[in-house]
Amino acid sequence: MKTGKISESVLKRSVLKRIKTKRPEVVAGPAIGGDFAAFDIEPEERIVISTNGLPDIPDLPPWYGIMSAVGSLVTSGARPIGVMVGGYLPEDMEEATLKALTDDIEKACSVLGIQALGGHTQVSAAVSKPVLTVTAAGAVEKKKMLTSAGARPGQDILVTKWIAMGGTAILANAKEMEIAKKYKQDLINDAKYMKELMSVIPEAAVAVKSGATAIHDISQGGIYNALWEMAGASGVGLTIDIKKIPLRQETVEICEIFEINPYRLFSGGSLLIACNDGEKMAEELIDKNINAVVIGRFTDSNDRIITNEEEITYLDSPKPDEILRI
Repeated sequence: MKTGKISESVLKRSVLKRIKTKRPEVVAGPAIGGDFAAFDIEPEERIVISTNGLPDIPDLPPWYGIMSAVGSLVTSGARPIGVMVGGYLPEDMEEATLKALTDDIEKACSVLGIQALGGHTQVSAAVSKPVLTVTAAGAVEKKKMLTSAGARPGQDILVTKWIAMGGTAILANAKEMEIAKKYKQDLINDAKYMKELMSVIPEAAVAVKSGATAIHDISQGGIYNALWEMAGASGVGLTIDIKKIPLRQETVEICEIFEINPYRLFSGGSLLIACNDGEKMAEELIDKNINAVVIGRFTDSNDRIITNEEEITYLDSPKPDEILRI
């Protein structure tokens, strides 16, 4: 494709015609010459937006960026409405690849029940692979909005589903041949399927309704980074039992192959929740077929403690995601 904004004809056939999922709130969406998106909300509601890029991994589909951006958005208690996707494309990229990217965006939107609101797509000599950013937009009742600074000493720390699902799915797809040398295809297929479990909209809704005071999505840098950020934002300490952190066996096996730490691996698909009664909230989530477990408590000290039976260590400051080492 030629350098610069993609042509109107390409935009129509490879982007606009492939966006089908719609939301009733949206009054201005993707269109030729459209520079913005707009949607109606009630007077007592607040617009919330969240921006995320894709992890710096070759050929990673937009799905992961959309799931991450929407995951960040719903931690505020907001209902997601749509996403805007911006992209810089390499000059040697075929239009068929643009269609595939758009189809992946539409698939993610369909699964999440949101709308692609538009964006900006340009061919640039400065990039050798597609570089995408995703901005999610939604609305929340002003009196119900949460922030990651709402954790309080004495509250339980709860984790939904299993950590490192996003990273496990990425590795299973990108490194399938290496994994197949040691494990059967069934394990690889189960690891790939974790991609389909990345929506956190259902558990965020349950958490908000059940009295969560703070929610944080566990994304790049894994659960260790998320714990550090949530404690820092709230000005609290924490104590967690590492053996209670939920891990799927597929994640354990794949992390062992590549000698990486699952607690610092991209964990899109999991939420960290602060609440007064973690066991009760876990039961409510499990009733909705969402795995959940209490892994520790927030404290009134500055210490961020990890226990492993009799062993005690201290949480380090955020580190780069383990997947970037592969």
